[in-house]
Amino acid sequence: MNLHINRPLATLTLCALSVLISPDNTSFAQASFSTTAGQTDFYNRGNSVRQTPDGGYIVAGRTVSFAGGGVQAYLVKTDAVGKTLWAKDYGDRGSEEAFSVQVTHDGGFVFTGYSNSINGKGDVYLVRTNAAGDTLWTRTYGGQGIDGGNSVAETKDHGFVIAGETYSYGHGTINAYLIRTNEKGDTLWTHVFGGNGIEQGNSVQETTDGGFIITGRTNSFGAGDYDVYLIRTDAAGKKLWMQTFGGTGSEEGRSVQQTKDGGFIITGYTMSYGQGGADVFLVRADKNGNQLWTRTYGGATDDFGKAAEETHDGGFVISGYTNSFGKGVQAYLIRTDKDGNKVWEYTYGDESDDFGNSVDQTNDGGFIIGGSTVRSSGGDTAEKVKNVYLIKTDASGK
Repeated sequence: MNLHINRPLATLTLCALSVLISPDNTSFAQASFSTTAGQTDFYNRGNSVRQTPDGGYIVAGRTVSFAGGGVQAYLVKTDAVGKTLWAKDYGDRGSEEAFSVQVTHDGGFVFTGYSNSINGKGDVYLVRTNAAGDTLWTRTYGGQGIDGGNSVAETKDHGFVIAGETYSYGHGTINAYLIRTNEKGDTLWTHVFGGNGIEQGNSVQETTDGGFIITGRTNSFGAGDYDVYLIRTDAAGKKLWMQTFGGTGSEEGRSVQQTKDGGFIITGYTMSYGQGGADVFLVRADKNGNQLWTRTYGGATDDFGKAAEETHDGGFVISGYTNSFGKGVQAYLIRTDKDGNKVWEYTYGDESDDFGNSVDQTNDGGFIIGGSTVRSSGGDTAEKVKNVYLIKTDASGK
């Protein structure tokens, strides 16, 4: 196997800098780098990253380093070379975390996650900010049980759709949860999906016809323990069809995107197929959710896919993390052709644990990976320090 290893420094490592003219004739300075972003105190985590209109990046996650108390949701804004411009926390007396962030049509941000500051158990959390990260409004959704938001997308009418899970509503123990709001975050409708077991919604996207596609996991349906769960709805959230993918082991879908041909690409992990342990799992489905092919990537131990995108040339890119290559846990990036055949793969990190939780293809054709890095604080009483980790690569993953 032709595995390439990159070993970035904990602080900013600048590899290359170039100027890009984008299709709208906007110039961006693009760089390849790896860096920790935001506060570098004790225990921060990056869960989701997107490139911003100015060529920089926005990362959402959590922090415990500020004086607000407890765990708080966290946004970090950087410039094009990964230098932190601002870092802001969001929350109240309890705990909050942001799992998904998007850039809104006006250049601001929206993120979803969970908050237990309202009822002490956990609610879906939605926060809308301006481009400077200042809060415009905050909303929570849910019932008397534990509910959380895992993914958010802005809709064509500038409202929002959230996928997550709920203990409060539906059948079984946990159900996949879909919430549709207007531009101000007011609820338009909610739906739950599932059977008598456990279902989760991990990723959502509005489809070209105004409906929605959701992936997650289910143990109410399918072939094994848990299976990848794919749900297609109309514009009102009514289920059109449901599909599962997997074998006799455990599978989970972490990310879904509609492809240019109207089909879907899903990534996550599988314990039914592959080289051993958990492997990165990539599923290609047609517009009706019928499986076209599946691929696995990884080595003899555990490897996980966290996010996938269709690339500008019609192939795919997957970010995640691997225990099979390098020392400790390594951030993992896989590039495939349109049929899922591996073009290249890279790991990033050093002897610490490094996680690639999110990926976005950038305007120059490269990739930005957002995640976390865990390192020792050093000294005789060393503690584990966890920081937001950003990796910017060129188009070939270097």
